[in-house]
Amino acid sequence: ASGKSISVTYTETDNGIAVTITTPDGAETVLYTENIDTNGNSVLKRIVYPDGEVIEFEYKVESGIVNFLNQKADEDMLAQYVLLKKVGYATGMELHYEYASDLADFCNDGQKTLYRVADRYMLYSEGSEEKVGSVCYEYSDSYTSGSSYSTTFDDGISKNEYTFNESHLCTLSNVYEGDVLKQKTVTDYAENELPKKSVTTVYDDKKSMVTTELYEYDNYGNLVKHYSPKAEGSKKAEYLTKYDYDIKITSNVYEGYNLPEAVTYKQDADTTVKVENILSADKK
Repeated sequence: ASGKSISVTYTETDNGIAVTITTPDGAETVLYTENIDTNGNSVLKRIVYPDGEVIEFEYKVESGIVNFLNQKADEDMLAQYVLLKKVGYATGMELHYEYASDLADFCNDGQKTLYRVADRYMLYSEGSEEKVGSVCYEYSDSYTSGSSYSTTFDDGISKNEYTFNESHLCTLSNVYEGDVLKQKTVTDYAENELPKKSVTTVYDDKKSMVTTELYEYDNYGNLVKHYSPKAEGSKKAEYLTKYDYDIKITSNVYEGYNLPEAVTYKQDADTTVKVENILSADKK
């Protein structure tokens, strides 16, 4: 639509490509890539934002093995892995990553080396040795098909533990005070990898309280129904919030911007509230 165009241009540099993204107001963000081999593989090295802020990315290269039929080590093919090592910000702060290697299932009977984040932390400035906000990643046994992994954040006062599935979606989060579990949230996902059910249990000294929320989506990933915790895991209409969008399909042609047109919910047993967004013809 007029006034909503975003332009993207590509310019070759000495060792990569500069991608310039220009928004309707004329602001430019430039992403610089750098070639890492002669096969056309590249990595993101720098982002320059419209206000002049620059973020720099630094990588390291590690080696590993790849085999298809559980061959002997001397028959393995060698592979290289480019790992994000550091992100440098305009403020001088740096985000660092450290990795651990493991063997993963590959094809039917083979294996290959995989690198996974073992620690992530901030440094206030270049050369500083004090780690800030360190997050250690603890993985489940070996990295096989369908494996999960967990992360732990502990600031000495409270501790948060998160468990992720093979699609890197958080399925379980636990919040502790000291060694005492205070809150647990279990999340189930739909086929589109969006949450469809979330069950949170809050613990105190005398009792626990459980709340459940349900979510439904359309084929485009838009939230169309949400059942609040008051529904207690059911699909009672009085606790339903419905969302309508500007999507229309005519002769198999998709039209619309996925913009919300209306939100409908029950204010009380006798009152239904519908909030409508009136969009202009050009959807501005």
